[in-house]
Amino acid sequence: MHSHATNHETTDAARPHEHGSAHRCATDILALQKLAGNAAVSDAVTGTTAPSHRPGSPAASVQRQQSGSKAPVLRISGAFAAGEPLTPVMIVKINEAALQVPKQFRRFVAYETFVKVGGSLAWRANNPGNLRAAPTAIAKVPGASGTFAVFATMEDGRAAQRDLYVTTYGSRTVRKAIAKLTPPSENDTALYLKKLEKAGVDLDATVSSQIDELMAAVEVNEGMIEGILVVRAPKSFAPD
Repeated sequence: MHSHATNHETTDAARPHEHGSAHRCATDILALQKLAGNAAVSDAVTGTTAPSHRPGSPAASVQRQQSGSKAPVLRISGAFAAGEPLTPVMIVKINEAALQVPKQFRRFVAYETFVKVGGSLAWRANNPGNLRAAPTAIAKVPGASGTFAVFATMEDGRAAQRDLYVTTYGSRTVRKAIAKLTPPSENDTALYLKKLEKAGVDLDATVSSQIDELMAAVEVNEGMIEGILVVRAPKSFAPD
């Protein structure tokens, strides 16, 4: 089922619906993120190759070189969506970035050319609608209420969200669509609708008739909070 489910960043319990519920804590997230500052970019230089990770698998909590000497240890959990194994230097960079974000956001998602550290799940996973799954997803990442889709780019995430909304819910009113996407049994749907209406969405008009306005309002509700982008070194500079 493609949906968006409420996603709190403080726990990791499973629950089965479509939207992630960052909207419940978006206000608190913003306040906390201001304490850590805005998004930053950190360049990483490639070092000795670290133990391999399969894309989509959770990060190892401890990594050691076979020689017996201690390799840098990842201090936060995360997921590998794409890219080569993390080098020791990259692990250090990720740990340093993690210290700059609020504790409840200390997670990462690794991509081909960068690693996203901190921020909301919607930002880390390039998933502004906090969709559970989509045909164009490249991996999944655990959240507070189950697993969520990871997209290669934010544009891919928005395209998947638009496709779901128009294809599955386009002819329904926003009120009825949100009742399915964010059901009262698992979310404060009344509050969600109130926030959409305050943002200028007509709850009794169809989804398709105001898709751009609806997606923008949902993105705010779901909590698009930036973290820190740690850039991987180009492959051409990697050691043989």
